[in-house]
Amino acid sequence: NITTAKPSSDGYVQIDGTVGNLDAYRIGLTANGGLSDTVFGKFTIMKTERDGYLKNTFGGTANVVDNLFARGQLLFSPNDQLDITFSVDYSKDEGNGNNYVAANCNPATFVCDYGPGTEQVNYDRIVNIPDLGFEDRKNQGLAATVEYSMESGHEFTSITAWRSIDVHSWVDGDYSPLELAEFEQEQDQSQFSQEFRIASPSNNKFEWVAGLYYFNQEFDSISDTFSGPDTIFAFGGAFFDPFFFSLIGQGLTPTDYGLPANSTLVVTTAGIETDSYAAYASGTYYFNEMWSLTGGLRYTKDKKDFTFVQVADAISAGFFPNIDCADPSYGCETERSDSEWTPLISLEFRPNDAVMTYLKYSEGF
Repeated sequence: NITTAKPSSDGYVQIDGTVGNLDAYRIGLTANGGLSDTVFGKFTIMKTERDGYLKNTFGGTANVVDNLFARGQLLFSPNDQLDITFSVDYSKDEGNGNNYVAANCNPATFVCDYGPGTEQVNYDRIVNIPDLGFEDRKNQGLAATVEYSMESGHEFTSITAWRSIDVHSWVDGDYSPLELAEFEQEQDQSQFSQEFRIASPSNNKFEWVAGLYYFNQEFDSISDTFSGPDTIFAFGGAFFDPFFFSLIGQGLTPTDYGLPANSTLVVTTAGIETDSYAAYASGTYYFNEMWSLTGGLRYTKDKKDFTFVQVADAISAGFFPNIDCADPSYGCETERSDSEWTPLISLEFRPNDAVMTYLKYSEGF
């Protein structure tokens, strides 16, 4: 859990840069300062690039890094009791996905040896993939935090947050020089959360905190599995003419030989929506400077709704059956609600400022 420093009145501009092998570089800029006596701002932007560390015999490198990140914060502090912080962030990754080296395989023939005593890692880091694919990821978020110190010494906190993540990827599914199978996936996720929290004054014999929490998440995904040209040639060789076997691995187009083009074997669509509510409280009693006892209790209620549809072509249906969870005959569980009380108790011992040991019991949900 990382908490960044708030904007402050200290005006500064900081530039950082890093270079490395594989043509790697990272450059970043941070600017901080006061916009008025009560408003302060902070902005950070960073760019990172690096060539892939896997050499591809078809050209280029695999596992390329290309990332852009930006974050802005605005702090409104009208008096000593109230702080309101707004933040926005955005990041974009555009690489060529995650590709893997097969264990102890010849990159020219892709023949693998798993016999006794053979080396199980290809330290040459060479792949033999016609299409390295891509992975595009966008991540963006908004947040607002209100912190209010009451005259009584109690602290009230409100945290409101929203985040969205979109991913689109295409990868070679067989990691071989043949064009057998390719996978495409699109994922969209968004979430919203709200927390209200109140805490007792600090430096007392007994301290406590209590709060309410709400969380909503929506996630949708669609995945396509495609047969590549070499799969079509293998199918033609098995069912029509053995001649088609000789065309495998030649980089040819099936339609030029009277065979169908690449086909979609399996399409899977899935979604889930979650609503979660919680209330919690915990307190700590300090017997003395060394011993303390903490107890807490949380109530959580979750509700989830699911959707799942899988459609396969006539050939693939024998391995990947058609499924539609909206149809009760498939027996899918399309919604579920759960609730639970979860306790915590912890006995802590601090013999000095540098050492703390504890005995703890807790339950999760």
